Amino acid sequence: MFTASEKDTRIQFHGGMFGLLVPFIVLFAGIILLSVSGQALPMAFWAPTLAAVLVALIMAKKPTQCADLLIQGMSSEMVSIMLMAWFLAGIVAQLMKETGLIEGLIWLSININLSGRFFPLIAFICGSLLSTATGTALGTVIALAPILYPVGVALGANPPVMAAAIVSAAYFGDNIAPVSDTTIASAYT
Repeated sequence: MFTASEKDTRIQFHGGMFGLLVPFIVLFAGIILLSVSGQALPMAFWAPTLAAVLVALIMAKKPTQCADLLIQGMSSEMVSIMLMAWFLAGIVAQLMKETGLIEGLIWLSININLSGRFFPLIAFICGSLLSTATGTALGTVIALAPILYPVGVALGANPPVMAAAIVSAAYFGDNIAPVSDTTIASAYT
């Protein structure tokens, strides 16, 4: 059980355990609504996240203690490293989009007579390299899916195979990366 000093420092919510779960329910419901409405983009997840934080502050018996713990959690080294990996993947994706990589890949593939059947292999290799370098599977999927998927489909690749190549490459590289957001999160947890 807990000592008296540990019990005093633990955050408590109105409604007990149910009050603790309400912010998670709000977050989960918000993400489901975004998914059903077709708006499940990383930029849109801020709305349910902020709603869940607001509900947590309202449900907490001591809102200032709750706010202090939220800030302490957001300022942890683990969160900083994970955010840096996601930002790096986003920067790489934006650079690839702005430089005309999609058009260049289509042009190169047509000129070397690359069939759509082989493009998932190229997508897998590119995804593995990016996810190994950045250490984030989700960031790699977000970075490469809008670029490589349309190119592969335009060249005649099977759409489910293209999606599978990108996702599997992202997780393959993330698992062998020297610094991985997933590994850091699981180690800290």
